Amino acid sequence: MHPAHGAIRTKHFSPPIAGVTSIRMTRNATPRRATTLLLALLAAAACGDDGGASTTDTTTAGTTGPAATDPGTTTDLPTTGEPGTTADPGTTTDPGTGTTTPDPTTGGSDTSTGAPVNEPQIVHEFDVAMFQLPEGLDVRDGTAYVGLVTGPVFTVDPDDGTATIIGGLMGLPQDNTAIMTGLVAGKQGELYVALDVFAPGDFVTGIYKIPKGGGPGTLFASDPGMLFPNGFAHDANGDLLVTDSFAGAVHRVAIADGKVSTWVSDPALLGPNPDTCKTDAQFHLGANGIVVDGDRVLVTNSDQASIIEIPVDGQGNAGAPALFLGPDCDGLSGADGLVIEPGTGDILVPVNYKQRIIRIDASKTVTVLAEGGLLQSPATLAFHPDGKSVLIANAAFEAATSDPASAHPALLSLALD
Repeated sequence: MHPAHGAIRTKHFSPPIAGVTSIRMTRNATPRRATTLLLALLAAAACGDDGGASTTDTTTAGTTGPAATDPGTTTDLPTTGEPGTTADPGTTTDPGTGTTTPDPTTGGSDTSTGAPVNEPQIVHEFDVAMFQLPEGLDVRDGTAYVGLVTGPVFTVDPDDGTATIIGGLMGLPQDNTAIMTGLVAGKQGELYVALDVFAPGDFVTGIYKIPKGGGPGTLFASDPGMLFPNGFAHDANGDLLVTDSFAGAVHRVAIADGKVSTWVSDPALLGPNPDTCKTDAQFHLGANGIVVDGDRVLVTNSDQASIIEIPVDGQGNAGAPALFLGPDCDGLSGADGLVIEPGTGDILVPVNYKQRIIRIDASKTVTVLAEGGLLQSPATLAFHPDGKSVLIANAAFEAATSDPASAHPALLSLALD
């Protein structure tokens, strides 16, 4: 863990989740073993092994996943916060709410050598020992929503770091044969998350919906053509555009009924393809991050080290995808959940394989905003409500495998001034 935070020792608290009276962490495998298994599954999928993932379910609106937790039972999930204990130096737990409040870590200073102006700060650090690796991120109404690959969803105050578990995909297998990836907030306060399943079980690959205020997620949309749903964006009609990292496509999911259709499919979106850049990474993906920018959509392709531009017509239909930037194996290998900066229109991109955040301006000039240090597998970006910084879901995938003691799975903040 980060020296300013120490090791998180908490194991149990009572969270505000409908129908769940307590959450208890059990450990059937070490963090290193669990992380290694997850990455091995991704690697196997990259080589064409579907691992038994289901592709037979048709689109379903309102279909539930595993049975809702009985109020008299406990649900095993990785979490933080033990009543009456200190979760971290400078971090305390409220036993009544399961809320933790960390002391944010400050960043570094500028140099005159062309180095990044600012370094990230820790807003809230998750527990690598509990396999709490943040991947999904969105900000709505001043609150950050963070999804962990193991299924829990937290709200995090972007200013003081207070984090509270509000629900998620309850009861995902603890061997990590199903992982949660992207997350997006809906306009009515609901949340949508993507789940990728590698072995038969109670869950299927698809999009799950978490109700306003939190609670267990239920299956909202699934389709045989949806292989690895990942990044989210809302189109002009409020429907979901979802990247598929294995199918080389972007799907449209209707908010009204969960109907899935292929919005666009193109070789430029294909993956995984680890041979393109021969990057020494433990997982490989194609189409990944997505953002709507007026009459165009931008999609990152992690393995092809590129950003693809897709024109959108007046009816919301996709035109022919074209290369916007790349391939650039040195600069864009592992490009992930990008955003558009209000005011400037610049594109900010986390480069997962390179531990880097970059800015791309209108002339396509690339500037490195931050690199290395706390950045470990930065996955997704979202703007702080004040507009002066960008929040980062720091997934720490590879660090959690190679050296858990130095891993920093966290919500980070990077000042943009």
